[in-house]
Amino acid sequence: MPLTDVDIFNRALSLLNELTKQVTSITADATPNGKLAALHYESTRDEELRLNKWIFAINRATLVIHAAVGFTNKTGWSYAYTVPTDNLRVIGIYEADASGFVYTVDHSSEIYYRYRQEKGVLYCNVPSQSPNPYVKYIQEVTDPTLFDVNFVEMLTCALAAKICKGVTGDTALKASMLQEYAARLVRARDTNALEAEDDSEAEGESWWTDRR
Repeated sequence: MPLTDVDIFNRALSLLNELTKQVTSITADATPNGKLAALHYESTRDEELRLNKWIFAINRATLVIHAAVGFTNKTGWSYAYTVPTDNLRVIGIYEADASGFVYTVDHSSEIYYRYRQEKGVLYCNVPSQSPNPYVKYIQEVTDPTLFDVNFVEMLTCALAAKICKGVTGDTALKASMLQEYAARLVRARDTNALEAEDDSEAEGESWWTDRR
């Protein structure tokens, strides 16, 4: 059976020994655990997606001029573009060469531009002959069948740690879940780095300890 959001949340509950109080829906389960699912699942998923350049979540999209701003020099930038609606974190703004959106290991087909992001708008300077850059970003992936298996395990532990106090009231168990989350995060990042096209797709040490 394809993996679902409900499966992931119920795995988190199983880590807390809640095997008999599983949920049937992320958004429409009226039980106490169902309410926790509605409160925490989507925000935790997006939080975990944001913190690393996960290969399965990287996307590219052609940028369009922001209708409310348009071309502007008032901010010190030449162009203003709309951030994609499914963006969780911008990685960079680039210009494709004559071959289009080809991405090579040595970045020979991507030209990077400095940018600034404010209130859903991306400001950047691009050559006048190249008014159509594209953005590389972390996409809000809502289909769990696209998640890497190590990301699933990490997300499961993140959820278990977040809901632990509300489900069990056990602070020692929460501390244990945070430790397990840290280990799963390292494994997920290491695997992601190994599978990335180059080291620039991977990121450094976890900041999980800052989130207790």
